[in-house]
Amino acid sequence: MWKNEGCLLVSFLSGISEGITHLDKGQELNGAMLERQIVEPPRWLKTSTPEAIAEELVDFKKEFGEGVRSVSSISHYYWSNKGVETYLMSPDIQMKIQKAELLADVEIRKDPETQRRDRLAKEKEELPSIVSQVVDFAKDNGLKSLTLADVDNR
Repeated sequence: MWKNEGCLLVSFLSGISEGITHLDKGQELNGAMLERQIVEPPRWLKTSTPEAIAEELVDFKKEFGEGVRSVSSISHYYWSNKGVETYLMSPDIQMKIQKAELLADVEIRKDPETQRRDRLAKEKEELPSIVSQVVDFAKDNGLKSLTLADVDNR
């Protein structure tokens, strides 16, 4: 990948290194020690518990409908909506954010399983009445066996 007699990969990396002004403490780039800029978190983030943040994440999921199966698909939108750049936060705030996301993920993944169990329980309750209706239908129509075609034609 060459352009104008120069390697594009080297050009890209050189351009990035010139544009980088902050890295983690102790990281070295082209011989220069650079520090990562830590942004002060919003007050609500400092005072909130991971459990409360997880609840907010689960509520935020409702805006996306039933297609959301994990928190990772919505977390970026949630933090952007709150104006929080998670990678610029201090390690303790990042840990709080990760814990909240893990708690929310457990809750979001549990929801479809709970719905499935509820649906199966409801169907199990309704099954005896459906069976009796089918038996009555077969008796009324003089059938000894019942197929899908028999039901579709009625």
